[in-house]
Amino acid sequence: MNTIFLIGIAIFIVSILLWWLIVTTEGVYLGRNVVIWLYDFYAQRYDTIKNTQLDYELAFTAQPIIDRLPIADPLVLDVASGTGRLPEVLLRHDEFAGQIIAVDLSRAMLIVAAQKLKSAMEQGHVYLLNSPAEKIPLPDNSVDVVTCLEALEFMMNDRVVLSELVRVLRPNGLLVITNRQGRDRYLMLGKVRSHAQFRQLLEKEFDLKIEHVNSSWSDIYALFIARKNGISDPIGTKEALWHILRCPKCEANALQPKSGYAIPTWECKHCGHLIQQAFDGIIDLGL
Repeated sequence: MNTIFLIGIAIFIVSILLWWLIVTTEGVYLGRNVVIWLYDFYAQRYDTIKNTQLDYELAFTAQPIIDRLPIADPLVLDVASGTGRLPEVLLRHDEFAGQIIAVDLSRAMLIVAAQKLKSAMEQGHVYLLNSPAEKIPLPDNSVDVVTCLEALEFMMNDRVVLSELVRVLRPNGLLVITNRQGRDRYLMLGKVRSHAQFRQLLEKEFDLKIEHVNSSWSDIYALFIARKNGISDPIGTKEALWHILRCPKCEANALQPKSGYAIPTWECKHCGHLIQQAFDGIIDLGL
């Protein structure tokens, strides 16, 4: 009887541990490949699980960004874009006429995004890149707005990611990001800071000015909007992505269209690395 009881206790403990490792913390303590695999696995059901409401997203995600833009056609980088939630809501806003570069490492999530954003992609309003957040293939100070929603705590090194987000953001550009809150944050050991600590990190370590904090943005996330110190002219919409895209291999700004391929292909004139846009519209960086 004692043996059966102990086995039952062991199974219970293992079940709780697996739930914490896979469901609650979305695999982050098991490594990047597990996180990507989980997002790939849930991709087709992700939007249903999130159950986001368009009116709410327009009012509390898109509008705070729109209100702070000096131009109607900004160049936006959405990191950890997933199924394209932010690009979709921005493009639905009547006052937005910009261009969005959406980056994610889960190709299955980007496939869902491509299905939803097909028309916008064909018109050049959105580009989907399969790329890591730790190595964004854009030059310094090259975009007007950088967003990263509900994702920072699932990165392997959030400081490296934040450094990249700030690097590509132009002086006086906007960083829109979330910080975990609520009881669940205590289960993200070493991955989540208090709002005061997060504010200090952004202001002191990354030299940003906090303009807006909405702790009612969702039950488990607060929305932070910060501005990069300095002054620069708005970037605005670019006609073609390769005008600003940096080679992910040698980091040179030397991409040129390459003929002779069935799908759109660009070659780095500096190192010869090829970047291709697959038939589903996703640009694979070949890393």
